[in-house]
Amino acid sequence: MNRVEKMMDDSTCSEDFIVDVLEERYGGSFYTVSSEDQRDGIGRGWHVADIRSKEHPKVAFEVKEDFKSEDTGNLAFESYCLDGLRRWATYHKMKNVFLVYVNHRTYDVDVFDCAFDVDGLRKELEYLCAFDLRCSEKQGGDQMFKLWILPIDVAKTMKSCVTNRFFSTFQQNEIRRKAKSVLCRG
Repeated sequence: MNRVEKMMDDSTCSEDFIVDVLEERYGGSFYTVSSEDQRDGIGRGWHVADIRSKEHPKVAFEVKEDFKSEDTGNLAFESYCLDGLRRWATYHKMKNVFLVYVNHRTYDVDVFDCAFDVDGLRKELEYLCAFDLRCSEKQGGDQMFKLWILPIDVAKTMKSCVTNRFFSTFQQNEIRRKAKSVLCRG
């Protein structure tokens, strides 16, 4: 299996895991977006969200699994992903788009509100990278686009981090336990 196939396999596993988590918490109306729809969006400069809801068609989730966080203790937010996701959300008049990060240090699942109407997440990332020495802006990732690098503990304190709106502390502990058993790569 080559690197791209491995990445696709890992992402499918994490997306299915998050669908299960959302269905367990909110009932069964969530589904992963087809790879054909995601590929079609690339030609339009979109980043199509990974998960949608049949009951709430204006809500979407983009799943990010950060494997490097196991070693670095950081989360990397990709500008290219946010830009493409915003173009897609704007075109489809999406009301709520969330990034769902699974880090491989603690196996926490954290939810970030993109707040595209005011570009809230982007502004908060830029602010933190400008004024918090623990945070940085770099070129990197597979495509060498701008990344905002934040320690996990800083990311969890962001106004955009809305995990506690989605899951209680007890639920977060259960999700972490399940994520470690389902998504652990070693």
